[in-house]
Amino acid sequence: MPTQWTDAFLDSMRLHGDERADRAVQALFSEQDMHALQRLIDLLVRNDDVPHSDLPPVIRDYFESTDDVEVPDPGAVRAGQELFAAYGPEITMLLACASLPLIYSARKAVQVLYRTGYLAGHPLRRVAQTAQMVIDVMTPGGLEASGRGRRTAQKVRLMHAAIRHRLVHGAAHPWPEEYGVPINQEDLAGTLGTFTVVILRGLEKLQIDLTPAQEQSYLEAWNAVGPLIGIVDDLIPATVADANVLCERVFRRQTEPSPEGRVMTTALRDMMKAHMVPPFKGLVDAMCRHVLPPEVADGLGIPRQRLDEHLVHRGIDVRHFFDRVTGGLKRRRLFREFSLQVLQAITFVEAGGRRTRFHVPVELHDSWQLAAQ
Repeated sequence: MPTQWTDAFLDSMRLHGDERADRAVQALFSEQDMHALQRLIDLLVRNDDVPHSDLPPVIRDYFESTDDVEVPDPGAVRAGQELFAAYGPEITMLLACASLPLIYSARKAVQVLYRTGYLAGHPLRRVAQTAQMVIDVMTPGGLEASGRGRRTAQKVRLMHAAIRHRLVHGAAHPWPEEYGVPINQEDLAGTLGTFTVVILRGLEKLQIDLTPAQEQSYLEAWNAVGPLIGIVDDLIPATVADANVLCERVFRRQTEPSPEGRVMTTALRDMMKAHMVPPFKGLVDAMCRHVLPPEVADGLGIPRQRLDEHLVHRGIDVRHFFDRVTGGLKRRRLFREFSLQVLQAITFVEAGGRRTRFHVPVELHDSWQLAAQ
């Protein structure tokens, strides 16, 4: 598989969106006006129970036609989801401090987020939506036939198609050809890599030791999500080693500093700091610096916080001492508490003057010891 991911192949993937979802959106707009697009996106964002009677028939047909994606190895997927149940706060923190910034570091891919305004105009809403998708699909049982994660993935796939249509056909400013199709297959593959490879690397940097089998099961869980959000089979890596290769190739091709990427990253960092208690505010930039490649952090304009960076590094470097004395409890509690601060910042955000609806299953809410909502 890695030998297939040549520059020529990945170039071709930038010209492809998602035929199945794009066809449904195109059919909708052949019957209705462009205002239907915003109504569709708004409905998908606020309605947890789609398909719904308010949806146009062509969109209801889309949900039925994309329900046939099977989970190839339910046992491995379940094991990956159980790993998320154990380390969900840390994974969500890494999503905010590493995965999303790496997406914003891709000059071409970040243009979609910037132009749609989800972060530029409503900096908190998009972060909450992304975290909600991760929790939904990675909750044990979430990808089963009636699982919440399966529905969420279908919604995300359709929203991508709707955004793709608006940027190409309805935007005030033409979409530049150099960016490829909006939310194209290479960008989707890169995003999947930030949810898998980047998270696994981040857990390692936090000194959370996983076995190769655990890492593979986590990848398997996300590989089951890939087809549900419209990623073609050729861009779904079979092993963690393959995933690393694909990630490196996409990042090498697409990572490039941009003003838009810095705007997105600043909005994200400001959101986390605004909803944290004072002792943890200064750790946001330090943690981003710890889990991101230095050149990416520099390109995104993340400032150096020497003292806080020292505290983060010391919290990890003294691992062996803490492990001998307390079995690692103090170190784990430090990073768990910081991670809970990030997760609760996302949970208690405001968007457009309204509190963002955010769902954490009761079993995870209690296990992670989240504050009452």
